[in-house]
Amino acid sequence: MSPTERATSFSPAGAAAWEATLLPEWRGGPKRPLADIAAIPWWHPDACLALDFGAGRYMRGGVDLAGSAVLSVVRSSSIRLFDAAGHLVERGPNELPRTDRGLYANGQFIQSAANWNAPADETVTLGTGTFTLAVWGAGSVAVAAGTAAGTGFGPASAASPATFTLSGAGTVSLTVTGSPSHVSLTNTGFAPPAPQPPGTILASDIRTVQGVRPSNGQAEPFPGWEAAGLDNGFTILIELETRVRNAATRRPLIFAGGTGAFRLETGTAGTGFRVYSSDGTLDGTTNFQGGLAGGPSRAAVRVQGSETATARQGYDSVSKAVRGFVQQPQSLFIGNQSNLAAPWNDWLCPVQICPPLADAKLLEWVNA
Repeated sequence: MSPTERATSFSPAGAAAWEATLLPEWRGGPKRPLADIAAIPWWHPDACLALDFGAGRYMRGGVDLAGSAVLSVVRSSSIRLFDAAGHLVERGPNELPRTDRGLYANGQFIQSAANWNAPADETVTLGTGTFTLAVWGAGSVAVAAGTAAGTGFGPASAASPATFTLSGAGTVSLTVTGSPSHVSLTNTGFAPPAPQPPGTILASDIRTVQGVRPSNGQAEPFPGWEAAGLDNGFTILIELETRVRNAATRRPLIFAGGTGAFRLETGTAGTGFRVYSSDGTLDGTTNFQGGLAGGPSRAAVRVQGSETATARQGYDSVSKAVRGFVQQPQSLFIGNQSNLAAPWNDWLCPVQICPPLADAKLLEWVNA
């Protein structure tokens, strides 16, 4: 018989049953207490700030905090959003515009369809500009010129909003086919996140609660920023959606104040996705690989010295360029800047700020 003795059966080992939250103990190892599992941080191990909008979790300095302790939100109107199950959720004034899908960082828009939640044929008076007709549910709604002059008229369905441009103010007609549940006619070049009642939906001003920089008493983007060494460089880890049909320049994240500038943004006419950074002499943009991804996509940015490095989900290399560096920033805006220009108008989740991470860690995160 070989040195390994044959056996027709094996002695039982491990556990016959285990808690649903634990891995099976096939080899009889010791059980891991539930308290240990609950204590595992949900954020990146190097993060100084983590904003998990989908789960409604927020961390600063390694401590879980309420959203109101981490973020300031100003919006004097309500907004309706869809959650992951397709249910409409209403967020009131000055409430974070989030569901389990993430954060919808919205700019201002006007809903002009009177029959928004019971679509019926109607005539709407509009000024000049670009408008989008969006439909939810089965059926379609067609827009046609009345007294208004313009181009791009036609039908809209749930799968295909219609964007048209008016060169002269006047009326347009909406004609319903089938049984759509909601309709939206807004003064934007893209469909809103969900059907809204008639009127103006104001922009959401979302920014991190500032701290005080110990070295000079000036504002810092959040408490602990300078103490963590982020004035000397930082990393942004972000997951976002980029809707290619929106041609306007949009910015999901902006640092303001201090010396220089830094922001994430879509490129001119909505093409590409890039970082703009400046110290007054080395101004310029660094493009992410992959351009506008369309659906949810992870991206990472490292800014240190005069180098900006970017990584994008689905790629195995890091792009680098010599660019300016924002020094001692004072504010961090999420999805909008201080004058509410270039709003993101799309979903964000999560956003994390870390010290400068090595290339390998950037790639590990974006492709996790």
